Amino acid sequence: MAEPELKRRTAAIGIVVLLVILGLLGRMWQLQIVHGEEYAALADGNRLRRLATTAPRGKIYDRIGRVVADNRLVFTVSVVPGGLTEERDLVVERLGAILGMAPEEIEEALEGGRRAYPYEPIRVFRDVPPEVAVAIEENRMDLPGVILEQEPVRRYTAGQAMSHVLGYLLSASPEDLRMYSGYRPDDLVGKAGIERAYEEYLRGQHGFQQVEVNALSRAIRQLGSVPPVPGHDLVLTVDAALQQAVMDIITRRLEELAADPDRTRPPGGAAVVVLDVRTGAVLALVSVPTYDNDRLLSEELTEYWRQLQEDRLSPMFNRALQGNYPPGSSFKPATLLAALGRGVTTPTEVYNATGTVEVGGTVFRDWTVTQGLPPAGPVDAVAAMERSVNDYFYTMGMRAGIQAIADTARALGLGASSGLDIRPADSPGVVPDPAWKRSEMLEIWFPGDTVNVSIGQGYLQVTPLQMALMYMGIANRGVVYQPYLIQSIIAPTGEIVHEREPVVLSRLEAPASHWDVLHAGLRAVVAGSRGTARNAFRDFPVEVAGKTGSAQVPGGGETHAWFAAFAPVDDPEVAVAVLIEHGGGGGAAAAPAACRVLAAYFGLPWYGEESVCP
Repeated sequence: MAEPELKRRTAAIGIVVLLVILGLLGRMWQLQIVHGEEYAALADGNRLRRLATTAPRGKIYDRIGRVVADNRLVFTVSVVPGGLTEERDLVVERLGAILGMAPEEIEEALEGGRRAYPYEPIRVFRDVPPEVAVAIEENRMDLPGVILEQEPVRRYTAGQAMSHVLGYLLSASPEDLRMYSGYRPDDLVGKAGIERAYEEYLRGQHGFQQVEVNALSRAIRQLGSVPPVPGHDLVLTVDAALQQAVMDIITRRLEELAADPDRTRPPGGAAVVVLDVRTGAVLALVSVPTYDNDRLLSEELTEYWRQLQEDRLSPMFNRALQGNYPPGSSFKPATLLAALGRGVTTPTEVYNATGTVEVGGTVFRDWTVTQGLPPAGPVDAVAAMERSVNDYFYTMGMRAGIQAIADTARALGLGASSGLDIRPADSPGVVPDPAWKRSEMLEIWFPGDTVNVSIGQGYLQVTPLQMALMYMGIANRGVVYQPYLIQSIIAPTGEIVHEREPVVLSRLEAPASHWDVLHAGLRAVVAGSRGTARNAFRDFPVEVAGKTGSAQVPGGGETHAWFAAFAPVDDPEVAVAVLIEHGGGGGAAAAPAACRVLAAYFGLPWYGEESVCP
């Protein structure tokens, strides 16, 4: 071969070699400089895992230290998406067979829990039975990317009586993820009750472990960790024993009413609120029917949720806080206070109750007349309250005027949310007046509207909590404290970071003589010879002041039954409001339940031969 040809070929080979070297160098620069961090992370991902460790939620105690919500350790099955092999579909199918889940459900869980980092585990099944955990371990060679973890899960120890107070947990929604920082899509978040209202205190801070794993994504060595920080503990104002007693009492009362052969329909739901009138602390808050918040944490969530939504009595509806009802005659103390405050009557005025009052061409009849009974005749304020004389309150309401009645009602805690520390917030109800009707209904106010409101009917709507607040205000001679459910918040270190003090919600100023006659009238309802609640409290050893209410329901049928009260009369401690939907007469249906609730509060026998209540 000629020397020029050799030189030419040598030069060509050199150029090729140079280009190859340059290409390799360029590729190395791309891999190490441009995408270096990315590929380093992927390489580490093949052997390192950053496993989040769930923080235990703070415990919840009742007012005397009983645990009503804590945590238990459970096995959780998770999947590391980046650890799945080419046989992903087969692995998912095998896992589904062990868990009793369809492959589509597992894929849905993986899709819903997608992470920016493909080697972070996604929870697929919480709280698996021990036998399932064993099966996962026995089949670990066939389940690459599947890991078994232990984590704390909420446990409710007080039964269903506390469900509406405590609330429940569900997986974090997109809204939750926007609202709270540091949450993962499969984290459990408070959705109602105390769990929701105090989520930021209860949740704690997740920790993590840095571990080395093998080809099956199983941890073989821990390289470092940051321990989780538990959530804050909460101390409720509620007495768990009283709460359970109230639940038993109202459930039994509903069963008794349902068994009455003379009823036209069974009762609906019910609610009971018990408040400490000296502070506003909620001692018991029950809504019936209720639900099992533990079952909402189980894998039967979907089916149980469907059952709850289809139940005609709406178990998840908190009647004590969100239920709006006309209060009926239990509202009459507000009308009397308004009339006394306006100076349009006196405590000693004798009114001749004929059983009918004509207003604007419409005749309004007393309940005695509609039942074929004679009218009350001459009555003063105490007697009118004792016998619940409608036409007395019709007249006093007309004299006082709707604005005075509305202002009095609002000063006693009606017509606005109380600010109770729970979610969802309690309903504001409706205290109507001419401005409200003009705004909401585009209509003028008629005199007949005032007549209806004066006996707790018409557009007036209240919650059971508000009725308890109103009777707290009456017991305290005008002072209404803001209700609250959390007495204190305790940090994981044991430090008390919050201690609740009583806060005045509203105040109604009135002369002592007005409160005296109102207390006397409400005491006569319970102890008077013609009191509408005398039969329910005939053997009760503590002096009680209260008022029955039978609220008419649109469309007819059995009235809603009310009884609201406070006790003891001379040194009030507690206010109670009882509502039974479609219960009938307040004296016959609600007052016996209220008697039993007060008996439970005072430590008296409320059922059986020794009972102080019927």
